[in-house]
Amino acid sequence: MDLAQNELLMIAEDESGEVEGEGRTPLISILVVIFIIVACSVATLPVWNYIVKAIGAVLAFAFLVRALRTQFKPCAEMLLYGTWALWCLAPLVAGLAYPLLFWEMWFTVVQIWALLLILSLCTDSKRVLSINLAAFIIAAVIVGGYSVLTGEYMRAETEQKRVAGIALNANSFAYRMLLGTIALAYLWMVQSRFRVMTKGFLIAIMAFFAIGVLVSGSRKAILGLALFYILWVWFCYRKEMLHRPGMLLGITLGLALGGLSFGMLLRGSLGEKRLLATYKMLSGEDTRGGGGERISLYKNAIAVFAEHPFVGVGLRGFSVRSGMHAITHSHSEIMEVATSSGIPGVVIYFGITVALWLRTSRILRHTGDPLVGKIVRLIRASIVVLFLVALGRDNYGSKEYWVVMASFIGYTNAVWQDLKGRGLYPSPSGTEDMYAPVSYAQYW
Repeated sequence: MDLAQNELLMIAEDESGEVEGEGRTPLISILVVIFIIVACSVATLPVWNYIVKAIGAVLAFAFLVRALRTQFKPCAEMLLYGTWALWCLAPLVAGLAYPLLFWEMWFTVVQIWALLLILSLCTDSKRVLSINLAAFIIAAVIVGGYSVLTGEYMRAETEQKRVAGIALNANSFAYRMLLGTIALAYLWMVQSRFRVMTKGFLIAIMAFFAIGVLVSGSRKAILGLALFYILWVWFCYRKEMLHRPGMLLGITLGLALGGLSFGMLLRGSLGEKRLLATYKMLSGEDTRGGGGERISLYKNAIAVFAEHPFVGVGLRGFSVRSGMHAITHSHSEIMEVATSSGIPGVVIYFGITVALWLRTSRILRHTGDPLVGKIVRLIRASIVVLFLVALGRDNYGSKEYWVVMASFIGYTNAVWQDLKGRGLYPSPSGTEDMYAPVSYAQYW
């Protein structure tokens, strides 16, 4: 495990694009790395939960000290999330929320807002983005590695059980593997002094995460992982492949071999059985475990939303209003936000995704750096995949989701502020010709 951590941190430093001595990593990034690793790996465990909170408090204090000495430029996403957190109080004021359920979740929302604030403002360069995502990969490796060491992977294959490990939930386990794959895709694209060794190391971890998704049996993660690889190639490499036959051949072979291996491992697994059950359910057959309960959740959520479409029924109010007391939430980002905060809440909350997408559009119009273009396009592919996966899960209280997204938000905000500071000029090719030998090292 220590070897993997050292290797990933070396990759993050090597791929920062900076000459030694030209720039330094902020000291607060050390605290950020420690927080990301423990918060995204062992925070679900009883004792570690308090340790994570203590580290978070120290990080918040360090950030406050830094904020008093540094002029930060807030971005739309952090303002929108904070506004949404305040709007979530509306159903409580209106007497529609359930205080015992509401306050616990609302304080989690406030903590997530603080996480978004800190990470988005601290991630002001590609170097810091690389370090953040490398730390998240380490956390995902810890989660997956724990299940390997305990034999849970082997039991999943022989006994047809779903792996959950220290994530305590199979879907959460798979989601960490999916987010880890996105982080690996980023490290794959940025430059490295040890290209061959690095690529082999990243491929090995990608395969490990893919196997983790399979043994979790999570249908959303399995489909999301397959979609991500397709969209990654489409968003980031389709133009380049037209001008580089070698790259076209390599990517085609890579996707073919990866897809074939993934399909062979999927065959006969619990994940395949669950996917087939869902297919049969959608075809009209009455099957157990096909996901029909999720459709019932959507129907109940729509009914709850229709009762109070303006302010909603408060965070976690769905379980009471729907009569499904054993289920704490609606298992859908859209429906959970809609039932808890109404139409204004939906507009404000999903305005975060819209704001990030629009900023990526502005960056693509004005940057001339092909690597910046690739990173931004990767972020777009991630937005699409994670939004679709969120149709079956909620992310507003997920530390793992916001660690990755806040890092992307902070990076794009830093790039955009830098572009505005230098004067906005349309990119000569709209970064379409990303194979061109253009490099703006001064950005980093």
